Amino acid sequence: INSKYIQKLEEFFPTVAIEKIDKIESFHKGIRNILSQEIEKTKKGLEEKISKLEIKIKEIDEKIVTLLNVDNKPDLIVNELLEYSAKIKELEKDTNLYKDKIEKLDNLKTLKDKLGKMLSFILEEIKEAINKQILKINEKIDDKNNPPIFEIENNKYRLFKPNDAGTGTSKLNLIIFDLAILELTKLPLLVHDSILFKDIGNERIEKLLTYYAQFEKQIFIAIDEHKKYGNAVQILEQRKVIKLDKNNTLYNKIWSSKSND
Repeated sequence: INSKYIQKLEEFFPTVAIEKIDKIESFHKGIRNILSQEIEKTKKGLEEKISKLEIKIKEIDEKIVTLLNVDNKPDLIVNELLEYSAKIKELEKDTNLYKDKIEKLDNLKTLKDKLGKMLSFILEEIKEAINKQILKINEKIDDKNNPPIFEIENNKYRLFKPNDAGTGTSKLNLIIFDLAILELTKLPLLVHDSILFKDIGNERIEKLLTYYAQFEKQIFIAIDEHKKYGNAVQILEQRKVIKLDKNNTLYNKIWSSKSND
């Protein structure tokens, strides 16, 4: 996970064990580099070397047996034995080094598995908290339909509603997710532009605006054609900061007017 996203996660979820996630990521990178680039290459090379060494040891053993059966060559036999004994010790040393390295690599793999389980546990806690809050908000805004579902894995996430991928549904899913994050974290405010409210039914918008009004934290929205939202019109009129129309524009000039050409 990119470090900038971990920092943002700490802003949104101050109680999450960020230090553990940092350690996990640090170990992850080191372990991944070792396992992916070195293990198979080293293991294959050493196994080939061990196989060759075992063949040499067998040849040495056969020569020893042959020499022991030769008459009248005691000096030659002793010298050959000493030479082969030294070679055997050297080969045994290489074998032990190989076994030690394989053991360390196995330990690294075990550690990687443990760290992976820890990360999965933390992400599962985050997912569960968000989905519980999404369910609570959905019951107040869109209780006739199933709530959106938030899923998160090591390097990806998604927000969806089963069997409903419509544009209006997708926008409402995002709004509900934003509200859940606003409630669960220390974020001080939320901003939703008018484009988010397009394609969402009027009844849902009315309930959404009523829910906005109940928040203690600040929520800024831009919305068009506000009079069509029935009971929510009064809320908008009472809480509006600025109202724009063709006579009351945001700037001195109307940029789309032909008079500005």
